[in-house]
Amino acid sequence: MMALYDLLFKIFFSDVRIAKQFIRQFLPRSVRQGIDFTFFRRASDSYVSGRFSASFCDALYETRRKNGDPVRVAFLFEHKSAPPRIPIHLQILDYMLQVWEDDIKNGRPYTEIIPIVFYHGEAPWVYREFFENFPYLSKRHRRFVPDFKYLLVNLNAISAEKIESLRKAKYLRSMLLTFKFARDLERLTRHLPVIMSLPQHRARQSGDRLLYNSLIFFLESVFAMKDKNFDSELAYRVPKDAQEAYEMLEREFWRICKPEFLQKAREEGRAEGRAEGREEHAQTVAANLLHEYPDWTDARIASISGLSEKEVRALRERLTNKSNGNGAQKG
Repeated sequence: MMALYDLLFKIFFSDVRIAKQFIRQFLPRSVRQGIDFTFFRRASDSYVSGRFSASFCDALYETRRKNGDPVRVAFLFEHKSAPPRIPIHLQILDYMLQVWEDDIKNGRPYTEIIPIVFYHGEAPWVYREFFENFPYLSKRHRRFVPDFKYLLVNLNAISAEKIESLRKAKYLRSMLLTFKFARDLERLTRHLPVIMSLPQHRARQSGDRLLYNSLIFFLESVFAMKDKNFDSELAYRVPKDAQEAYEMLEREFWRICKPEFLQKAREEGRAEGRAEGREEHAQTVAANLLHEYPDWTDARIASISGLSEKEVRALRERLTNKSNGNGAQKG
């Protein structure tokens, strides 16, 4: 499911209109002020190295300020459907460094980067300053730790009413409602009429067709995972003209878009499988160490196995309960 979230976000935020609407609707006025939105375009991200096992940047847009400064302003979008295991600052800093390295290579002033994290996971997102990852540092020594902010747009904190009010940004509205209720099929079903009320007269345009069909494929996948029939829900909940548009779009999707979309989904799935394999290996290493060296601290085992201290602590408790024969399972 996570791969589908990532894919849908990347497809929608590859559309310059949606990225611009999102910035205008959900970023603070102090950030938007002075931005020249007449010059707003997708920036190249081909130089991403992926130091953290995969490229993390979902979209990068460049613009400029109205005062005529020659400095690029870049909006960096990062989508998260679950809190990351490593500090988000490290992922963002990795990408910033690559943008600035590209500035050096091309002989231009350093780009001003505004990082935006879009989050819609089930677990709470706790915003932390980067120095909080160094609990042993005194305030006097924090000055040696990189200090920068990111903007968090937490979909869980945005009401459905606020999203539904985006009548002039219907594609963005449909995506946000879909993400907000994808884990709650009953509420997702109730919002289908709004989600599907997209401008049908533009559906023949290639960019809009991809947005339409990607959204339909995502919705079909969600309903299939929940063992419910998307077609019947659509017929019951959505007006006839929208149903006819759906049928037309579905045919076009199967004919044009779905092979490429499925290929991307398969690639994302393989990447997730590799990550799951690494986590399983880390669990095995940690369990062996706990068995052989039960007196070692959680921190020491975490540093060797690759798990976090919290995960090691939970694993230790499970193994202790199992050896005591009570069968309790925690954490």
